[in-house]
Amino acid sequence: MRPKSQVFWVYMDIDADNQMAVIGLYTTVLQIQTESMKHGLTPHVILN
Repeated sequence: MRPKSQVFWVYMDIDADNQMAVIGLYTTVLQIQTESMKHGLTPHVILN
């Protein structure tokens, strides 16, 4: 269950075994990097 302070569209699910992440709208690069490094992964972010 999410804390009440967490907005529902800032969502991230990291699958460390398959080295991929599913993210929601308005998730920042810093959030992706911080959470992926907790799993020993380094993200490669491609911005358009």
